[in-house]
Amino acid sequence: MAKPVGGCKDKKGKQRKMGEACLCHVPSTEQLADVLTKALAANLLFVEAPVGVGFSYTNTSSDLDQLGDKFTAKDSYAFLVNWFKRFPRFMSLDFYIAGYSYAGHFVPQLAEVIFDNKYVPKSDYINLKIGNALMDDETDQRGMVDYAWDHAVIYDSVYNNIKLKRNFSHPNQSDDCKEVLEAYFDVYNIINMYSLYAPTCVSNSGTSKNRRSPTIQGFTLQIFSKFRPEDYDCAWDDTEVYFNRPDVQKALHANVTNMSYPWTHCCEIVSDWGDRPASMLPTLKKLIDGGIRAWIYRWVDGRLNMKGLRL
Repeated sequence: MAKPVGGCKDKKGKQRKMGEACLCHVPSTEQLADVLTKALAANLLFVEAPVGVGFSYTNTSSDLDQLGDKFTAKDSYAFLVNWFKRFPRFMSLDFYIAGYSYAGHFVPQLAEVIFDNKYVPKSDYINLKIGNALMDDETDQRGMVDYAWDHAVIYDSVYNNIKLKRNFSHPNQSDDCKEVLEAYFDVYNIINMYSLYAPTCVSNSGTSKNRRSPTIQGFTLQIFSKFRPEDYDCAWDDTEVYFNRPDVQKALHANVTNMSYPWTHCCEIVSDWGDRPASMLPTLKKLIDGGIRAWIYRWVDGRLNMKGLRL
């Protein structure tokens, strides 16, 4: 699953977080054997959503004007139904819908369409796995600030000012609130928000790369989305080079339309986003009450962390 905000793809996340697809070295015989062993235990199907991100495309240009949570869920459901028609032998296997970040919306929304349409023979056939998921605007944002203070990323004065001037229940805030948030995000110009303990990316000249993340991943609220922390992740460069290689695209059966533009992490094709609920908790409750299993987890991430999940 991919994030809609700023048209950012999730292939980098899949490539890095799955472990095997490391671009920094050629895998050893032992590592390759481990990959093949896992391939015998599970079948992975990567769906790039919404349409327009990654190598995905549409023959109906008006689709790009309808993008939103509901449209993406219906589109993904239509793909899934047709895929199972083509490969019916997989219908008898346990089915997991997994993703991270904005998949906190995409995964339960797709599961809800499947559930409502009674597409699968039994309720426990669907399993949800969501990491660092965008789940609830109010608690996620409050957790960002609490996590930064708890990990000594921001000063007490910054933390107290945000608590005093920021009402997390309302999207529109005062100029005073924006000012204290600027002090909060200034710190993330030198720290990777998405992995606090990860080393920063240093260029050949010995200075940190001056690369701006196109948006705070997973945010659509204007009050937060205007702030863009630095991203010192060298993998951005590595993956852009990798996924633009003709041999890689051929191996992935990707870019079959010979796109006129290169593969990038973020693009302007996905810009306007329609419907988007502020919280996915009611949907999750509906699915869990209906017998669907869900595993939601978070790690060392300043954006979506355990603080926000526990609130």
